[in-house]
Amino acid sequence: SLALTAGQTISVYVGGKGGNAGGVMGWNGGGQGGLDVGANQHGGSGGGATDIRVGGTALANRVIVAGGGAGGGLGSSTNSGMGGSHGGRGFAGRNGSSSLKPYYGSSLSPVTAGSGGGGSRNVMGGNGGGVVRIELSGAMTIIGQIVANGAGGVQSNDARYSSGGGAGGSIWVTADGMNGGGRFYANGGTSPGSDGGGGAGGRIVVEYNSAS
Repeated sequence: SLALTAGQTISVYVGGKGGNAGGVMGWNGGGQGGLDVGANQHGGSGGGATDIRVGGTALANRVIVAGGGAGGGLGSSTNSGMGGSHGGRGFAGRNGSSSLKPYYGSSLSPVTAGSGGGGSRNVMGGNGGGVVRIELSGAMTIIGQIVANGAGGVQSNDARYSSGGGAGGSIWVTADGMNGGGRFYANGGTSPGSDGGGGAGGRIVVEYNSAS
């Protein structure tokens, strides 16, 4: 829980999107994509974390952190990319060049980001969804949306092929109750081509502090 007083200042740092070609890291902690030595190019890098800081702006003042999503796979010279896995397995696509990755993460306490989609014909796969963790001592009112979706794949210069979509991330909320008409989303990203693989859905858990 986060207790605040009237007039108190908090700082919200929004993580940056991970880069594609060149492996530019997402601002605020995104990891760099792996290097393909032969192509001398990095895979897609992860997105940076979003956090809330109280009492200062240093890393030590962080009280809530939402992790960034995984980067997309480096473009392949052949075939379409498979979708990223997380809460389930991503779709390999009709011409998927790699075997499907297994699903992973906890169905009760989800804190894992979604996997990035596979690349295709020199285009990057979609980034995976990030992680949102909210703990409240009172009821939560949702008016808008809380989203940890995977990004969509990219169409290559050949209409038959496209990269895979990223898998959805994780949303885990603990509160005394839930009000409002808002929604939670952790959808997998789509693939625009006819042969590319869509990303798997992520994991969403909403739990109450007590059964009463």
